[in-house]
Amino acid sequence: MEEKQLPFQFEDKQVVQELLEQVSLVIKDSDALAEKEMVKTFLQKVSNTFSLVTIGSAQCGKTSFLDALFQGKLVNGQNLTSTIGIHEIRHGAEPMTFQVDRNHTRSFLTEDSFEGLAVIDTQGINMLSDEYTLSKLRDFITKSDVLLAIFSADSVGSFEVWDYLEEVESRKTVFVMTKCDAIAEELVARNELKLKQYMLDAGIQAPVFKVSALAEKAGRVEESGFYELRKYIREQVIGINPVLTKQQENLKELKMMLADLSDSFALRKKQYEADAVILQKINAAMDSFVEENKEIVEELKSNLSISINKSIDEYQEEIIKRLDPYKIKELHQAGRADFSNYLAFINDNYRERMTKSVNQMTQQSVCSYLSELEKVFQEATGYFHKRESLMKLDDRFYGTMAEGKRTALDTAERKLVVTQNYYTSLFDASEELFMKIWSAREEYDRKLEVASVLGGGAGVVAGGVTAFGVANAAAGIVTAATAGTNAAAAAGIAAGAGTILWPIVGAVVGAIVISKIAKKFAQAGAGADLDRAAREAIEEFKVEISKTRSEMLTQILETIDAIFERELALADKAFAEYRISVNIDSRNIPVLEQRMESVQALLLKLEEMEGRLLE
Repeated sequence: MEEKQLPFQFEDKQVVQELLEQVSLVIKDSDALAEKEMVKTFLQKVSNTFSLVTIGSAQCGKTSFLDALFQGKLVNGQNLTSTIGIHEIRHGAEPMTFQVDRNHTRSFLTEDSFEGLAVIDTQGINMLSDEYTLSKLRDFITKSDVLLAIFSADSVGSFEVWDYLEEVESRKTVFVMTKCDAIAEELVARNELKLKQYMLDAGIQAPVFKVSALAEKAGRVEESGFYELRKYIREQVIGINPVLTKQQENLKELKMMLADLSDSFALRKKQYEADAVILQKINAAMDSFVEENKEIVEELKSNLSISINKSIDEYQEEIIKRLDPYKIKELHQAGRADFSNYLAFINDNYRERMTKSVNQMTQQSVCSYLSELEKVFQEATGYFHKRESLMKLDDRFYGTMAEGKRTALDTAERKLVVTQNYYTSLFDASEELFMKIWSAREEYDRKLEVASVLGGGAGVVAGGVTAFGVANAAAGIVTAATAGTNAAAAAGIAAGAGTILWPIVGAVVGAIVISKIAKKFAQAGAGADLDRAAREAIEEFKVEISKTRSEMLTQILETIDAIFERELALADKAFAEYRISVNIDSRNIPVLEQRMESVQALLLKLEEMEGRLLE
């Protein structure tokens, strides 16, 4: 205006850009949508100028007022013309004017008076009917730093103007009465009182200045009223340096936001550190179980292997006894088919006996393993239950994250209950019901996962649907006492549950081998020929038994390993969501901490720049 404005020159804008990028990264995963938008527009706000917007009725003298306010530099001696629509004036390296869009022109002036300012001159509000232009004007008014409400001294009651003024923050409104030297002093005084009454009725508190563009142009500064107006705008509204003032306001807003963010982050970090300690104890407990139970697992497998070998040896001895050629001829005179059926019967009988034996031993091994696993599981669960909730759900930066952590904890809690009930159900079950619960577990896990995805996981547990319940429903039973199926049959009851992880004993020796042995005896003659056939059959049977023994032990022992690994994984999986949450923060927290340190360093640098400019 009457003094040259010194623009706020940063050493370079890269400092600001880097600051904003760092802040954006820090709050990227936060809930602070308003703050994210603030940072997004901050660079634009830094480079933006202070805006002065005029509003008034037609012929109230808005353009003449602005030209006088800027001491004739608005039109530079050119004839004043009525403004059409919206005319935006800014500082530029070269003077030029272009059409932004319909009813909106933008001019760039080289005058230093406009450094750091955007001046918006407008057509009389009562003459604007185009909704697009009115909407754009409303946007300019909303974003303005100071709104100059212009009234001719002989008319202060334009309802179109007052409709707009009632929507604007009164703190940034300045009232101006123009043409005061062209109207009788009594009328000016009367209308000034009216104006102040209208302001009171509208709930607006703002200064009122009476000015005369003619007096200013004639050099009668004291009479014009512009000196006091310029001083007020410069000192009370814009400041000596408009861009510096704007920057200081923006930085103040940013600093307040970052102070709150710092508090929130400190709480988030504290939550992570506390959770990391708990997770470390849980992991140590589970890892300790694995190490301490290696020998126990190997012993369980060794005992099972000994028992299987013993059963196979008994089976082999029994079959070889049946291969006495003379007894075969004597007892199976019906021929090859009769003898073949007889061997198949013995074979099936031993398969059932071995299946039952393997199931019993496996069940005992699993129960023994789960008994130890349950102890460490309870220890790990105890650590989990001691977790303290430090983050706040209503935190504007990390409220959703706190909610997410709570959801993860609820999910983990449900899985802990499920796993605990699963152990209890297996320990308390009969042999038959044990197999039903075991085979139903896979289906139960699937139901639980689906329910968790749909948000109904809590209802699955609360409603009493446990592995025990799924097993009963699958088998059509009420209690273990009413179960009539054997263990082997029970292993296949979980319809749709996929492959059940349990060692299944097939035929000890295949039917083809049995048929081949029977055929060899049927084709043998008497005496030496029959003895030779018996020896050959026994040797072939022993070879087949050796192969079967190796395959059976490998399959069963590998399945046992897989069973133990699965049970350990299921117990460990109960803490999965919690572990994921902590592990994510273990990567994020150090990075965010470094970025926040960078933000503070950049803010300090900006403050130093401001200090130098203010000297």
